[in-house]
Amino acid sequence: MIFLWGEILFAWLLFAAYRFRPDFLAAVTVLPAWIWLAAALPGIWFLRRRRLAGGLFALSWLLFAACHVEEPRSLVRGWISPVEESSFAPALRLVTLNCGGGQAAALADLKPLRPDVIFLQEPPPRLDVEDLVRDLYGSEGDFLYDLDTAILVRGTLEEVGRNGSRMFYSHAVAVLQGGDPVHLVSLRLATGHVQVNIGNLDCWDTHRRHRRRQMAQLREIAAALPPDASQMVAGDFNAPQGDKIFSLLGPRMSDAFAAAGKGLGNTILNDRPVLRIDQIWVSDDFAVLQAFARASSVSDHRLVVADVTRQSQ
Repeated sequence: MIFLWGEILFAWLLFAAYRFRPDFLAAVTVLPAWIWLAAALPGIWFLRRRRLAGGLFALSWLLFAACHVEEPRSLVRGWISPVEESSFAPALRLVTLNCGGGQAAALADLKPLRPDVIFLQEPPPRLDVEDLVRDLYGSEGDFLYDLDTAILVRGTLEEVGRNGSRMFYSHAVAVLQGGDPVHLVSLRLATGHVQVNIGNLDCWDTHRRHRRRQMAQLREIAAALPPDASQMVAGDFNAPQGDKIFSLLGPRMSDAFAAAGKGLGNTILNDRPVLRIDQIWVSDDFAVLQAFARASSVSDHRLVVADVTRQSQ
């Protein structure tokens, strides 16, 4: 009986941790929410014997799963309405991809998707990116190439000057398909620590400091974006879905996969995806028609695709 009530309390503690994501619990919430469902398995044995506690046990864990485990929702959505591999006209197709240490072969994964906007992280050499722009868009394409990120578009780009770091993001204003200008950001935030030994106090401090570093980086990006402008922010956030850092993108922006994702959206690792650290966010003047992830042929990240259209269309 005591064990079952302990399971109920643990479920509610986890619910609060994933709901509020405090920095001091970053070592817990960096883990995929679904992994904690294993903790509920021992309690199932007691369900038939303790009706009241058993009912609260089931309710507590079901509520945690419904609010914080997104994979079942997107898998069901993809089963009901399968992914349309061809983009919806007149939608814009957005793709983000971490090329896994600058591997040019990763760019081949992008060509069949025929994207209108590409956000790259750890891009291959500039000449390979330029060749891709020419292959996809001909004379109608443009690109911005930075130290660790790049933006490619079917349209025109104008780089946005900034006083901050050029190490972890690119920022440009694009005109796409004759539409209004839109601010584009391709980012790769600080890489997290792989340590998950929560029995070690150093693990907790490491993840807390890493969260604060990422918050500072994303705060710099958010400050550079005009509050009323059309915006797309995409890339390798190196943070799990639902993390506290995404609150800095403000109420005007939404996670494309959370809004209309289909299938399994996790992107890392490519062969065994457990977390969705690669994401596409768009401002509220865009409607997301669908979003999905696809395996890469060479990168350790999966790529993410989103088809969006302007709300006025």
